[in-house]
Amino acid sequence: SQSISEHEAIEEYQRLLQNAINRQMISDVPIGVLLSGGIDSAIITCLMHAKTKEKIKTFSIGFEGEGDFNELNDAKETAALFNTDHYSITMNKSDYLDFFFKSFHFLEEPIAESTIPALFHVSKLASNHLKVVLAGQGADEPLGGYHRYLGEKYINKFGLLFRILPLNIINKIFSRNEKLKRTIYTSNFSDELDRFLRLYTIFTPEQKDLLLNENSKKKIEDVNRSLIDNLYSQSEDLDDSLSKLFYIDTRLSLSDNLLLFGDKITMANSLEMRVPFLDIELVKFLESLPSHFKLKGTTQKYLHKRAVKKWLPNRIIYRKKRGFQTPMDNWLQNDLSSFAKDYLCSNKSMTANFFNLKEIELMIDSHINKKENYTRNLFTLLSFEIW
Repeated sequence: SQSISEHEAIEEYQRLLQNAINRQMISDVPIGVLLSGGIDSAIITCLMHAKTKEKIKTFSIGFEGEGDFNELNDAKETAALFNTDHYSITMNKSDYLDFFFKSFHFLEEPIAESTIPALFHVSKLASNHLKVVLAGQGADEPLGGYHRYLGEKYINKFGLLFRILPLNIINKIFSRNEKLKRTIYTSNFSDELDRFLRLYTIFTPEQKDLLLNENSKKKIEDVNRSLIDNLYSQSEDLDDSLSKLFYIDTRLSLSDNLLLFGDKITMANSLEMRVPFLDIELVKFLESLPSHFKLKGTTQKYLHKRAVKKWLPNRIIYRKKRGFQTPMDNWLQNDLSSFAKDYLCSNKSMTANFFNLKEIELMIDSHINKKENYTRNLFTLLSFEIW
């Protein structure tokens, strides 16, 4: 498919996407949609609407207050466009934290993913009405929807420039821009596999060195490399580093993380969640295409956006991508920080067996003082401790 024209690729993608949704709509019972404010669940709703005479039920969740973490108005607009039977709920901090503690009972392992309580509440809402929903999960990996893909693209383009800029100056200027700092940090590794490992790691080797106590250092091997080594070697024939990254992500972060908790958390509410973007024919086709169809200039999911113009208005396609974010960064700066300290930095904590508590305390303090953005690091440590 390397010689395929853009126009042909768009037409084939449209055909395969419709097929995937039609296939996943086959059921003895009514099927709903988990509707976010984004393009992926919007196109699922749109194609389902075109296929059935029944009114589709859609379900959304948001957090109290304004900001990037509230998608409810966007979802409501999509629901109105396709005349769905729309249900939504709002979560506050205590709903969130209450389930955060309980979630590890269902997850059975310490998956540190801040969207889990929201998925639980929205699937509980949906389960009052039906047994099966479609969701937009899985469109970002094969289609190039994450920030880290832009990072990898620019490392290839401007890596040398990143390497000659002094890191301490960059850190000062962009102290709370975790994504940019990660990109620049990653650019220092010219070996592709090393660089991918840095993209995935939440804690840098330097942080691990400070955090792990001597006893842990003796016992812990660097398993990360062997984990992606196998997938990396399977992707060696692909054109460029971006295609390799898409390939690895589709098999690593999806299966080990997003789909795993997606299944467990929806099933905790006796709800089946289906993911049409991961239809096998569709993914096979996408993986045969060159990466510039997916990430063109700075446009992420380029082919996807072009293809859905056939069905969706521009105001939905080019909405600001929010992802499902939580106000976790703000919470950790405020009342959650003392809770995190009490929980993680007590001598009775499990964390105390493996980590230097002084270092964790320093991390919490520099997060509170907005010197650094340690949301993911602290959330990961908290998840481990509660599990």
